[in-house]
Amino acid sequence: MSEIVIALKNGDARGASLDLGPVKMVYARKSGGFLGCGIFDVAVLDRFGVAAANVRGVSTVEDLLAGSVSRVNDAAAAKGVRVGMTGREALELM
Repeated sequence: MSEIVIALKNGDARGASLDLGPVKMVYARKSGGFLGCGIFDVAVLDRFGVAAANVRGVSTVEDLLAGSVSRVNDAAAAKGVRVGMTGREALELM
């Protein structure tokens, strides 16, 4: 697995996709938050104060950024992240 740099309006994020056999673990992270595929539990990350959102049904970082946010934890919602926005829009807010 290797991370890629994702250029955002307010800085850079890092993203990666890891093949776990029948499923891929896809995520993007930056200092303000975390965007991941459905394998990640955003409620658990909320307990640690990490702003996080899910985009389901993705297999690449590009899919993650273009896809629609399906779950948002309270920390991410406080930053303006909402269900239905794109992953890139959510990551920009975090």
